[in-house]
Amino acid sequence: MQQYKEVDFGDDQINHVVRALFVDQGEEELQKAFDVFDTDGSGALDADEFRKALGLLGEDLEEEELDTLFKKADSNKNGEIELDEFSLLFKDMSARLNTEFAAKEDLWTSMSVLDFAVKVRISPLHLRKVGSIIRNMQDSNITFTDDQINDVIRALFVEDSDENLEAAFKVFDEDGSGYLDTKEFSDTLKILGKDLPQHDIDELFETVDMDGNGTIDLDEFHQMMKQLGLRLNVSESDQIMASMSVLDFTSKIRISPMNLRKVGAIIMNMQMSKEIEFNNEQINDVIRALFVDQSEENMQAAFEVFDLDGNGYLDTEEFRRALPLLGEDVMPEEVDAIFELVDTDKSGRIEIDEFTCMVKQMNPMGDD
Repeated sequence: MQQYKEVDFGDDQINHVVRALFVDQGEEELQKAFDVFDTDGSGALDADEFRKALGLLGEDLEEEELDTLFKKADSNKNGEIELDEFSLLFKDMSARLNTEFAAKEDLWTSMSVLDFAVKVRISPLHLRKVGSIIRNMQDSNITFTDDQINDVIRALFVEDSDENLEAAFKVFDEDGSGYLDTKEFSDTLKILGKDLPQHDIDELFETVDMDGNGTIDLDEFHQMMKQLGLRLNVSESDQIMASMSVLDFTSKIRISPMNLRKVGAIIMNMQMSKEIEFNNEQINDVIRALFVDQSEENMQAAFEVFDLDGNGYLDTEEFRRALPLLGEDVMPEEVDAIFELVDTDKSGRIEIDEFTCMVKQMNPMGDD
């Protein structure tokens, strides 16, 4: 809270703001926080007070971004932010901050076991997956040491050299036999977040066991790690982060860090589409509906992006084009079956309500 001290706020005022952000968002607390920023006591925040308030709340914004956010918060368009408008903005910021803090706290707690040299080389886009694998190892009925956890994470997310992959292989080779049997293979998949039915595990085992001897040796383990594709390479990470630059600031700040990879992939799908040319506004409409706010207004805007002929529904061809752009990796022969599932009224077309249900099922808000 150092930024509050620098502008000479009293401890009571600091407590009012922090309490409203993180403890109690009742009318009384929100009024007290509002009063802190309403420096002239007019009962509304003008553009200058709003600008100072956001800066004090940790939002480092450019002038243009401030103006955009002010206009968005000023729902009655009177050029001021009243208490009810401030309360909506504050609650939204609070929800985002609390979600991010909880996710980061859980993530960084699990990451604390990593050596510094490993931790600093992990891409931000891999943090969620790294944290998940660490927790899987810590919660496993097999006891893994911190050194073993580091060996696995180093091989998967830092450098997949022969030396590192062999160290990771030895972690999963529980009996030290020099190969993985079916149980060790199954345990490995679960640790890596691949919780599959037994028949799928058996099928994958046969695929990985290229020499058909009933065990997975080190070379086969190497190939399996590459096929699982847990790790993005540097160029892919850079591409995803670069793709995010097209997003409006108000969308960008509300996207969970845990969704960055998925968001980036969808943006790149839309940018690289050969069949349809999407502009940045349309990309923002889709990302907003998927990852920011699944309101009727946002769903309608996203729907219209894919309703290419503007007739108020998606036909099978428009639906076929929309699915991969929404991040759904489906085979062409599966599209018809999915279309029939989504088309609940069996009209042979996808209306806005059916589209909305599909999007919410694909990406429930709060799902990382």
